[in-house]
Amino acid sequence: VVLLFPNTLYSVTNEMGDPNGDANDEISAMVNFSPLHDSPTFVSPEFAQNNITTILYITFALSIFSIVSYIWAATFLFPGVQRKSSSKYPPTPLRASFQYVNIIFNAYLAYLGVYYLYFDPLRFDKDNYDAVSERIQGWDHLAIISNAQIAFQLWSIPHCVMLKEGTVMMIHHIFVLIIALMSAFFTNGFRFYTAFFYGIIEISSVPLSTMNMLESHDLSKAYLLFDLFVKISFSICFIQTRVIMWNLRVRDFVYVCTGLLMSATTLSAKLSLSLIVVIVFFLTCLQLMWAGEIMKEILKIIGITKRGGKRK
Repeated sequence: VVLLFPNTLYSVTNEMGDPNGDANDEISAMVNFSPLHDSPTFVSPEFAQNNITTILYITFALSIFSIVSYIWAATFLFPGVQRKSSSKYPPTPLRASFQYVNIIFNAYLAYLGVYYLYFDPLRFDKDNYDAVSERIQGWDHLAIISNAQIAFQLWSIPHCVMLKEGTVMMIHHIFVLIIALMSAFFTNGFRFYTAFFYGIIEISSVPLSTMNMLESHDLSKAYLLFDLFVKISFSICFIQTRVIMWNLRVRDFVYVCTGLLMSATTLSAKLSLSLIVVIVFFLTCLQLMWAGEIMKEILKIIGITKRGGKRK
């Protein structure tokens, strides 16, 4: 998509508001990033305290809901001896509660993303993001999305350890936590982008969690049509949000972040911005890797390839 349709990318505009992004190749010369480095590294103490309070409240709410769903699953779904399952991830009260919370909270994150990306009044005021500097600083009201994502990662990482979700998923969760912390507590936090990268992309996580729940409970065969609907929904949502929309926006983000990195004069700024670029590169590669796995499954379903990977 990036190579075939470069002019449709969600590209950086220059200070004169060029919507075509023709000035991207000379952005370093046209945009003065230096004043942004004169700002304090971290947000104000009051703002940081509000963020910490919000994170604690959301983490507490997630924990309470997780405990309640665990008790419900242990009492009604898996009473007594754990039942056998052919699933790769056998059902347990802990896994069931983990999946329930994932479905609900990812839907909440997706709601926040949709609202703040498409219905936020400040989005319709072009002056708020026409300047590149406005994409790096400000947008403090979007900290709620970063805070929600931080709380979710703080809650999910211990569960991933207990449920043995795998090394790649653990690295994914840790990287998301790190970059979300930077968005919440750094003055140059790039909060302009959080509505999409922390919110919209979680749309695909809702059908994914539902699909995992059906598989772990051995309900896929009992509800074939619903299972097929969920799988199709997941594939469409993933390709649309985490491949097409992601790549249309990540180029803009990396360009702005790299411009700020190249103008940095302190070691701490260079290290933190370099870490952001590395994390974004890793997450982008991860999305493409997962998209490849999805495409393989789609080809198997429609009969182009067999389970062994050979073409018919």
